[in-house]
Amino acid sequence: MYKGVKNDVNVLLVGDSKLGGVAVTISSLEALSARGFNVSAVVFAEGGDGGGLLDNQNCVQDWIRSTGTNGKCFSLPTPPEMDEEKEGGDLWEYFDSDEVKKVLRGIEEVDEEL
Repeated sequence: MYKGVKNDVNVLLVGDSKLGGVAVTISSLEALSARGFNVSAVVFAEGGDGGGLLDNQNCVQDWIRSTGTNGKCFSLPTPPEMDEEKEGGDLWEYFDSDEVKKVLRGIEEVDEEL
């Protein structure tokens, strides 16, 4: 089923920013690579528990560099809690923030490079 799209699609992997997430993310990268997929970027989202990223982004970026591949890592800030009374107002503000726009531009640039 996936055989025909492997070389034609760039993969964006959502990495795990919590404890143990480096191993999970690297295992996912290795599994995708072994199946012939090109992971062009990994995006980490900060957890809503206030724990931050635990530096997983940098650990995975170092691992990617050590393999000689060109994937890049990005980090998104914690999204807002859902507020049903605002009908997504906080989420619109989140995606309109400079920090999120910077990450999305970075991902677009990676896609354009390939």
